Amino acid sequence: MMTDENQNRRREAAEAADVLRDAMEEILGAAGEGDDEIEAARHAAVALDGIEDAEEALRLWRDREEDAIEMLGEEPRDGDDEE
Repeated sequence: MMTDENQNRRREAAEAADVLRDAMEEILGAAGEGDDEIEAARHAAVALDGIEDAEEALRLWRDREEDAIEMLGEEPRDGDDEE
């Protein structure tokens, strides 16, 4: 069973991922043709991939019996796949 502390940490991580995603998307949307802007956009794209990986880790870390994190738009697992 996941403790309240772990649940809070996971929720905070999901919220941080959402904020970071918005910032990286803003960088991608504002990128121009300069070398620094192109480099910033490249790093932002890599960061977005990392955010997706982090969100998947949060999904997998979720305990079957607790409600899913609303921010990730998850549905509670039914547990049928391993029974």
